[in-house]
Amino acid sequence: MQELMRLEISIFLMILTGYLVSKLKIINDAGEKAITELVLHVILPCNVFHSFLKNSTDGVAEDCLWILGISVGVQIVALIYTRIAFRVEKKKQRCNLSYAMLSPNTGFIGSPIAEGVFGPAGLMLACIYLVPQRLVMWSVGLSMYTGVKSKRMAVKKLITHPCVIACILGFFVMLYQVPVPDWLESPISMIGRCNTAMAMIVIGMIVSRIDPNAL
Repeated sequence: MQELMRLEISIFLMILTGYLVSKLKIINDAGEKAITELVLHVILPCNVFHSFLKNSTDGVAEDCLWILGISVGVQIVALIYTRIAFRVEKKKQRCNLSYAMLSPNTGFIGSPIAEGVFGPAGLMLACIYLVPQRLVMWSVGLSMYTGVKSKRMAVKKLITHPCVIACILGFFVMLYQVPVPDWLESPISMIGRCNTAMAMIVIGMIVSRIDPNAL
């Protein structure tokens, strides 16, 4: 409990930092977008890949299958729930509520929390859990707003996502015990360790733009 409280306080302070740097105009909108892209395409994938290097292969395949099955089940339940719970809402509101239910921000904010509480093993399993969610997000979620259902686009988005690529490569390296030289692992590790701080700062900057009167 003490460790969890320490993590929550640290996350709050990092979010507060992002809130302040945005409110004080230390970072503008363009800077925020650049930082977000850096986190999503470089820092988080490095963190994901490195998490696989720190886990043994004992029982990992079974754990991954369990997590994958649970994630698929959650997405199925969420799909059914959105059809029932939001059917009386207006179209725009129904799309927003359904998308929020199907594609919560578990990757951006959830990955640092999973790593902080459960360590590299938690981050690894969290990444496996996110695979079905991303597939639904780029298929069902996208069609809610565009009206276009493209299985090819959804699969392409999934297999080209940096975190999914990092997950596949990491799983391969861990499963076959492929040696990663120190000169490569070291920078990957150092870049990946920035993930929690940078992700929380971005969230703080996003929060700073919310109008309290609109809530």
